[in-house]
Amino acid sequence: MGATGSARTNLRRPLLSLPLAVALSLHPIASTGAFGPHDRMAPGGGEPLAPEGVSTYEGPPIVVRVLRVEDLDGDLDSYADTGETANLFFSVSNKTTTGYTAVVATMFPLDPKITCVTPSIAVGMLPAGADVTVAVPIQFKVHAFAERGGAVVTCTAGTCSNLVVRDGVHGATVPCAAAADCTRTPDQTYAGRIGISLTSAELAPLGPVLDVSIELDLNVAQPVAATSEFAEGFEPGFGSFTFMNLDSARATNALSDGYRCQHTDPDYVGSNSFGDTECYLGFASGQNPINDWHLHGTTSVDGGRAFQGSTSLHYGRHTPGDPGLDTTSLSQLDAMRTKSPINLAARICAADPAPTPRACNAAADCVAVGGGPCVAASPVLSLKHQVSTMDSRFDYMGEGQFAADRAVIQARALPGGEWQNLPAYENVPDMEGTNYYSNCMFDPVDDGNTEDTWFADTLPHRPSGPSSTCRSSRVFSCLGDTDEPFMAGNIGRASDGPGLAGSVGTGTWVESRFDLSRFRGRSIQVRFIFTSIKVFDVSTLEATFMLNPDAVDDGWYVDDVRLTGALGTASPTATVDEGAPPPQVDADLDGVDDACDNCPGLANRTQDDRDRDGAGDLCDADLDGDGLETPADCDPDDGRFWTLPGAARDLRVEAILPGSGALFTWQAPVDLGGTEVWYDLLRSADPALFDTCPVDASGVDDYDLVDTITSEYGEPLQGQVLSFIVRAQNSCGDNVGTRSDGTPRTAVECP
Repeated sequence: MGATGSARTNLRRPLLSLPLAVALSLHPIASTGAFGPHDRMAPGGGEPLAPEGVSTYEGPPIVVRVLRVEDLDGDLDSYADTGETANLFFSVSNKTTTGYTAVVATMFPLDPKITCVTPSIAVGMLPAGADVTVAVPIQFKVHAFAERGGAVVTCTAGTCSNLVVRDGVHGATVPCAAAADCTRTPDQTYAGRIGISLTSAELAPLGPVLDVSIELDLNVAQPVAATSEFAEGFEPGFGSFTFMNLDSARATNALSDGYRCQHTDPDYVGSNSFGDTECYLGFASGQNPINDWHLHGTTSVDGGRAFQGSTSLHYGRHTPGDPGLDTTSLSQLDAMRTKSPINLAARICAADPAPTPRACNAAADCVAVGGGPCVAASPVLSLKHQVSTMDSRFDYMGEGQFAADRAVIQARALPGGEWQNLPAYENVPDMEGTNYYSNCMFDPVDDGNTEDTWFADTLPHRPSGPSSTCRSSRVFSCLGDTDEPFMAGNIGRASDGPGLAGSVGTGTWVESRFDLSRFRGRSIQVRFIFTSIKVFDVSTLEATFMLNPDAVDDGWYVDDVRLTGALGTASPTATVDEGAPPPQVDADLDGVDDACDNCPGLANRTQDDRDRDGAGDLCDADLDGDGLETPADCDPDDGRFWTLPGAARDLRVEAILPGSGALFTWQAPVDLGGTEVWYDLLRSADPALFDTCPVDASGVDDYDLVDTITSEYGEPLQGQVLSFIVRAQNSCGDNVGTRSDGTPRTAVECP
C-alpha cells in the first residue's frame, strides 16, 4: 500500500515509527513466502506449491567429467606426483535445452598444489543435451613442495611445507605443531583443484565455476588380471550393504554437537537457530526404528517396487494398508553402506576389447590382450533410483529450488579416509539444501567437517561452510517419479533422463552415474545417506503436516547398483610416492617453475592471485581487480567492494499483516560501494537509542538481508511506539544515514 508511518523520507535518514495499534506476531511459519529468512517450519504450515509432473531441472547448466589423468614426466604411472607435469582429459556435458557455439574453457588453480595450468581451450560446439569429449587435455604441473608424506614434509613456524592448510573453527586455520599434522596417508584426501569456467558466443559465463579435484602423489601396485563389475540388486536381501546409524543416541544438544549445518548451530549467535534447545538428532522419547532404510518387496504395502527383480532398497516409512500415507522421518541422519571393500583398478589396458579390460602396471602387461598402452582407469558408479523428499515443491524455502530433506551418495578410501560426495555427470543432484528456516538441519561429521567449519569468507551473521548436505552442496530431492504409473517423460528434476520402467510397481526410474576416478587404485566403501529437518520433536512429515497423499515425502528408492573397474577380492596397494621430482628452473626457490611463476622475482609459494589476472598478489598493485589500487580500496581483498555503501532509502510499511506483523520495503542506496550490499532492520522504542543500542531497548529483527523487503514480528507494549531503521552494509562497513543535525548515525551492533 506504500503508506509511511511518518513523513521521514529524507534519503539519508530512512526512519519509520509504528503506532501501538499495530499488533505484531512473534511466531512466523513458512507458509506463503511473505516472511524473510529464519522462518520456522511448524506443524500445520505449508501446502503444495507445484503439482506433480511440472518440476524441471534447475541445476548446473554445464557439468564436467574427469576422464583420466596421465603424467608426462617423472615415473609415468598415471598419477600426478610432486613436480610432475600431467594431462587431464575431460568431457563437457550440456544439461540445458539450448545449444552453444564457440565454447571456450578457461582454467585456473583453485589450490596452491596445482601450478602452470593451461589457460584456455577451445571446446567448440556444445549442442543441447550433448556430452562432448574435449580433444585437447588440460595440462598442469604439481607444485614442487606438494608432498603427500615422507621425511621431506616439515612444520615450520606453524606452516606445513607441503601446502596443507588445516581448517579450524569459524573460518580460521589451525597452525601445525609437528610434521605429523601435515602428512597425509594414501587413504586420506590430498588433492589439487582446478577451476573451469566456460563461455560461449551466446552466453558468458555458462554457469558457475566448475571445481575439479585430482588426488596427488600416489604410487599403486595392483594384480594383473581382468577387472570386473560390482553389482547389487537387493535380491533377496541387503546383500553387499549394511546399516550406518549416524543419529543413534544423540537426542540432546550436547550429543548432537558438530552434526548440524553451519547456519543452524544453536551455540552461535549469528545462526538461524541460536538458542534453540531442541537442536538434536532423533527424539527425546527415542526412535523406533533407529534407521528407516529397508527392503521394499512384494510384501510391502504398495505391492512392491523394483527396477529389476522384485526388491529395491527404500528410505521411508509406511502405514499398513495405505500406501498413500508413505512418509519420511524428521530429525534423521541415516545411511546404508557397502559391507566389504570394493577394490578399484588403478590402470587398465587401453586396447583390451573385453568389456572388463585387464588391469595393468605397465604396457608389458597388455601384450596378451592386444598390446597398446597401460592408462589410467576411469571407474564409474551407476544406480537406478526414484527420489521425492521435502523441498520447494511443498513450501517456500527461498528464491529458487531448495530442499529441507536431502539425499547424497558418497565414497571413502579405506581404511580411514573421509567420506566425500561423489561427482555425478548424468542425472546429477538437482537441488541445494535450504538455509531459509530456523529449524535445525543435520550433516555428518565423518566427512572432515562440522557445524564449526566455515568458509573463510562467510558472512559473520549467515555462516556457511564445507559440508555433505547443507547449503551450497548439491543433493538429490526430486528425480524420477514415485506415485504415478510409468511415463518416460515424468522424470522430475532429472538433468538427463530418460525415464525408465521398473519390473515391479509404480513410478518412473532414472539412472545416475558418478565419476570415481579420484579413488582409482584404492579400496573404497560407498554409502547412501539421507538427512531431514527437525520440526520440534515431531517424528514424521505426515504427523507434522498431514500432507498425504502428496508424493513429496515418499522418500528414496534405490536399485541396480553397479560399479565398473573393480578387482574383485584382489586389492591394490597404494603408497605415498617418494621419488625425486623432475628438475625445474626456479630462481626464487618458491617451488614454482619460472616459466609460469606469477611473481618470478619474489618467492610466493602459494601463488596467490585474487583477481586471477596472472600477476601474483605480491606483484599486483590492484589485488582484487576492481580498478582501485590497494591504498584507495577499503577492501583490497575482494573485488565486490571498494567503498562504504550509501544509506538505504525510503523505508516504508507496505502492508499490515493482521496477526502476523508488518511488511517493510526500502530502496537500495544510490551508491552501493561495490557490486553487493546487505541490510539489517533495526528496531528501537526510542530513536535516540539507535546510537547506543542497549540490550533492553533495541534489537536486530533481521540479519544480512540481500533483498529490500522483510517482515517485523516484535509486539509493541500498550502505548508504545516502535521505530525502525535500515542499516546498509558491505565488507567495508555500514551506513545508517544521518541524524537531523546532519551528523552520521552510528547504530552500533545490537545483540
